This record gives sequence, C-alpha cells and structure tokens, in this order.
Amino acid sequence: NSLGFSGYLEELRISYAQMLLRTTDMKIADIAKSAGYSNIRTFNRKFKEHFFQSPTELRKEEKQESKKKFQNIFMIL
Repeated sequence: NSLGFSGYLEELRISYAQMLLRTTDMKIADIAKSAGYSNIRTFNRKFKEHFFQSPTELRKEEKQESKKKFQNIFMIL
C-alpha cells in the first residue's frame, strides 16, 4: 500500500473519529483523544484535510440529515 504504516494509522484514526461523531454524543475533544490525538488542533486540522469539513460541521450536517429522515418517516405515516 502506498500509504505506509503512518498513513494507514492516520486513516484508521480519522475513520474511527468520524464513526464516533456520527453515532455518539461524545464531546469532540473526547473523540479526538479516543482516536489517538493528544492535541485537538491537530485532530481538527487532520479531520478537515480528510473530509473537507470540521468535526463540528460534520456533526451538525449529520443531525440535520437525521432530522429530515425522521420527518419523512412521519410524512409517510
């Protein structure tokens, strides 16, 4: 793989953080620590490089999408 070990590890950390952002209400700082980042600024920078949005933006977008899905369910009923 062209990523190398450090690139692979970075990919795992960021993907894990994304999953936590989408599925939990954990604080972003706690998610960063859980994903292996000791510095929140580094986490935010790496996350934005990977997903082209901040962790806060991703979480806000996810909540809006969930709300729309929930509303659509009740429109069907």
